[in-house]
Amino acid sequence: MSFSNQGTRDTELTVIVYKYWGIDETIRKIETEHNKINGTPTTLEINLYYSAWLIRYGEKPFKTVVFEYD
Repeated sequence: MSFSNQGTRDTELTVIVYKYWGIDETIRKIETEHNKINGTPTTLEINLYYSAWLIRYGEKPFKTVVFEYD
């Protein structure tokens, strides 16, 4: 989901992670690929879940990472 106004573009990604070891590298790959495809936003929030079931039933992500760019 992306929100934007005149000077900002905030993006929120929901990602299901089945293999969570090495998660820091996975997060960096998600960030890099998103920015390559969509351009760099003002902020990028990545919400990580273990399964689609958790999203469906309103559970909170097991990890949220926020990147802020100038």
